Order: sequence, then structure tokens, then C-alpha cells
Amino acid sequence: MKTNRYLSPHLLIASIFVIVLTLMGSAGLWVQFETSQEQLRSRMIEQADRRSIQLSDAVSDQFALLLSTIDYALLGLRDTWLTEPGEFEAASQSIAQRFPGKALSHIAVIGSDGSYIDANQEPIDRIQAAARKYFQTYAEGREESLHIGHPTYVPDKEQWFVPITRPVQRDGRLVGVVLVALSANYLASQLAKANVSKQDIVVLLDQEGKFLARNTGMEKAMGRTVQQDRPFLNDEAPVNGVFHAPATLDAITRIFGWTKLNQYGLIVVVGLDQDYFLEPFKQQYSSERRRSFLMLLVVLTLGASTSLLLLRISRQQEKLRASRESLNEAQRIAKIGNWELDIKRNRLFWSEEIYRILGMDPKKFRATYEAFLDTIHPDDRDYVNTRYQGAIKGQFPYEVEHRIVRRDNGEIRWVHERAVHRRDGQGNVVRSCGTVQDITERKQLEDELRKLATTDYLTGLATRRSFIERLEDELARGHRAMWQPVAVLLIDLDHFKEVNDSHGHATGDAVLIHFSRLVGDELRRIDMAGRLGGEEFGIILPGTNAEAARNYAERLRKRIHDTPFIHKGQHISFSISIGVAEAISEDKDPEAILERADNALYLAKKSGRNKVEVYTEA
Repeated sequence: MKTNRYLSPHLLIASIFVIVLTLMGSAGLWVQFETSQEQLRSRMIEQADRRSIQLSDAVSDQFALLLSTIDYALLGLRDTWLTEPGEFEAASQSIAQRFPGKALSHIAVIGSDGSYIDANQEPIDRIQAAARKYFQTYAEGREESLHIGHPTYVPDKEQWFVPITRPVQRDGRLVGVVLVALSANYLASQLAKANVSKQDIVVLLDQEGKFLARNTGMEKAMGRTVQQDRPFLNDEAPVNGVFHAPATLDAITRIFGWTKLNQYGLIVVVGLDQDYFLEPFKQQYSSERRRSFLMLLVVLTLGASTSLLLLRISRQQEKLRASRESLNEAQRIAKIGNWELDIKRNRLFWSEEIYRILGMDPKKFRATYEAFLDTIHPDDRDYVNTRYQGAIKGQFPYEVEHRIVRRDNGEIRWVHERAVHRRDGQGNVVRSCGTVQDITERKQLEDELRKLATTDYLTGLATRRSFIERLEDELARGHRAMWQPVAVLLIDLDHFKEVNDSHGHATGDAVLIHFSRLVGDELRRIDMAGRLGGEEFGIILPGTNAEAARNYAERLRKRIHDTPFIHKGQHISFSISIGVAEAISEDKDPEAILERADNALYLAKKSGRNKVEVYTEA
């Protein structure tokens, strides 16, 4: 029997059909593969964009806290130098010890002529301080706030330092500046704590683009400026942004995210190495491309091709899942969650970290705007909603700090929210994207710093500035309430210098502490005592007239006289003189009543001390 030398038309057609169908199916799958790879790459780039901004936000929050701490310290040093210059050195040492290592190298007061008046070390350099830009700025009256100057290289220490200053004024006239020199190496060590790879960079710049610190390569960076075409140097640039470009020092293309600290004139920039970030994707892409090409050459069946492609998609999804887990872990560490609201579809997405911050179980609660409003503290709810609705209307940016009440345990926490809005051609918002960060620990630290700034470090009483502010409040309250009486006591420890001379300053400090405790025992909840000078103190007695204040002062004077301080078995007796004055309706500020109380105190000391005198009109 002979075999047919020709294929039957049906077999030929079937063969062609199978080939065409396989080729078409393979081609379709190949296009889908390339598209999915491009989408995956785009998502990874978007993740890198978000991560760079989140990291720059986290680092900027740390530096904002650091700078606010230094600002509080400068304000305290300035007040100490103006009111108690003899305590300046001790105050400088106390502040320097609060920072690790030699983070604060130089602490000084520079006079209006540029000379160093008080300093904890030799001057940084021999250049006239008055020539410094920050000094010229204060002298011209263009700035009253904290000023961060250009870094200065000190050959003797082989280090760069960043000068941070506050103006010192007396009677409305500039008499100098109070300065601390912050080590650039210390700033670099703080940047190095950021959760980035060794190929990534974290940079602190001033608003002119000059390097203040870099997590690596400090030797090459210091003294240099980034390219002036960087978008964050534009005055109209937003607080946050991202761009892709070669780095200034090593020309490596990176994904840069920035955050502006406008209140300090600084910029935090985080650069993620783009090639390093995409390296896993490139390796996988190259490998998958070769496999797919071989698959086309072999002309596998449509089912096998589909199975292989589904396997590859599964692997890619696994990598994407791992990437999401990495992002969730980064958000958990930084306590920052992200959300996205599709206004047209009324769909809201919350990241896992937002559920954790709000104390919600993702399986039991659906993300809605109303559910979020329900977690906001009742006292803050209207404010937050008003700010969000106003931001949608374009009235102002959406950036708020407010309290929430966790759903799981009722705990009150502080959060910081920030959002941007996407609009259609008619200007209507169609999508909102934002972040929620738990800032409870930062708020607690701010409260502690505020307490340190308003409390005398030795006695625990109020500082002079806090005392004056409270007296201003009491006078204002008296005027609002058809005048309520308030009395002021000025107290001076009699012959206190003899205590220091006889027993030493350490014992003298102990006597001041002993005195302050006795005063505290006599105070009501509404009263306030403050240390106004070395051994000068003041007490505010709201709702108290002159006669009641005299009785209180006599009781306090007698207790002090009858309660000596016991030191090493020895009784150290001391007395006080007190001047009393009652506020009158004509008092518009504290100066008048303080002057009357001071006159009464002068009379008490002049007439023999250990007395109470009440101011009366002559």
C-alpha cells in the first residue's frame, strides 16, 4: 500500500490553523507580557517616588524637632544672658550636655561690634563676626527669628560647623546675637540613621542649595552647592516633590524626594539609586524575555504558553506583594500610612498602617470618609472637616494636626495629615491622596521642651518670662471681668551673699531650693511663683487685694524665718523682705505694678529687712 505524498487539504488547513492560532496566541501573550512588565516597572518607580518622599518627610520631622530644641535652648540662653549674665557659662554647659558627644561645639554671645562677649570655648575663627551674613541680617532688622548660616570650616578641629543664631535685643536695640555651632558631622550622623541602602544618599541643604550635611561623602560635599536647576530651589516649588536626575557629586541617576522646612530655610533630600532599586526587575525582565523568545521559537501549544505566562505573572505578583510588604514595613517604622480617595466612585483606600494608627481591624471596618471622621476627637472633628472641604475648594492646602480616639482601646493619639488633590479640566477634585502620621511621641516631647523653657532649672519655679506672661494674662482677665483684684509680691532673700560666701555656692543653691519648697507649700492652685533673678522671686495672687496679700506675705515671712535650712547638722537661718502691690484698673501692662512692688520691697529692705511693706500712694 502506498502512502499519500501530499497532505490533505483538511489537514493542511488544520495545520495552518493550529500554527496561526498558536502564533496569534503567543503574540498576544507576548504583548501582554511586555505591557505587564512596563506596568510593573512603572509601579516600582511610583513606589520609589513615594518612599523617597516618605523618607524625606520622616527625616525632616526629626530635624524640625532637633532645630526646635536648639531654638528653645537659644531663647533660654538669651534670657539668661540678659537677666543673669553670671549664670551664662553654667547654662551653656547644661545645654551642651543635653546633646550627644560634641554636637554643639561653640556656644557664645557676640556683641554688636562683632566681638565675643561670652563663649564656652575660643572663637571658631578670627574673622570678624559682624561680617557674617546672619549678623548683617539682624543688624538691618530684616529678621527676628532663628537663623541658620552657611557652614564654616575650622582648620584647628578639621571639621565643618553650622552656625545657628538668635538676635539679642535690649530696649528694642540690637546688642548682639547668641550663637551655637552645630557640628556638620553630627548632622551627617543623624542623616545616616535613615533607612536607606548604601547606594542611596540623604542630604541636608540650605535654601540656596549649599550642602550642610550628607550621610556619605562629606569630604566632597561640604563647601559645594547643588545644581541651580534643581526644582526644589524654585521659590514656587511645593513643600514636597520628586524628580529623577544625576546626583551632584557622583553623577549617579537617582530618584530624589524632597521636603522643605520653610520655617528654618532648609531642605531635606533623599536620593534612591534608580539602577539599584530596579536591579531585581531588570534581571527578572531579561531572564523572562529570553524564555519567552525561546517559547516562540519552539512554538509551544497555546495551553502550554498560557500556563507559562500565568506562572510568570504569578511570580511577578509575588514580587509585587513582597514590595508591598516592604512598603508596609517602612510605613510601620515611620508610623506613616497613606490613603487615596476616588471622589467620583466614592472609593477610599487605606494602607495597613492607617488601620493600625486608628485601632481598626481591616476585616471588620470598611474604609470610608465618615468612618475616619468618627475616629477624630469630638473637639477637633469640625475643624478637620472644614479644612478638608476648604482644601477641596482650593482655599488652602490640606495639612493639619489633630487628635484621634482609637477604636480598639479609646486611647487619644495625635496625628499629622497632609494631602494633595487631582482636578479635572473644570477644576473639580476627582481624586485625593494623602498621608496620616502618628506624631504622639513628638507632641509629648514638645510639651516636655515647653516645660523646660518655662521652668527655672534650679528651683522648679516659673522663669521670669513665664511669670511676666502670666501677669499679663491676669491683668487682661481683670479688665475683661469688670476688674478683679490681683496682687503681686516681690521677694528678696536678705543678705544671701553672706550665705554663699560662708557656705559656698552649692549650699546657697540648696537654700534657694529649700526656700522655693516652702513657697510652694503656701501657694493655692491659682497662684504662681517665679524666680526673677539670682535671689529675687515673685508671687502672683489672683483674686487677692492688698490687705489679704499683706496677711499672706506676713505668714510666708514668718514661716521662712522660723524654718532654717539644715546643712550637715548646721542650721542656716535666713530671712526675706517682701514688697506688696495691688493691681489697679489703669495698669495696662506688668511694668507699673512690678515697679510699685519693687518700691515697696526697697522700703522693706531700707527699714531693716525681714519685713513686709505694702505700696501706698505718697
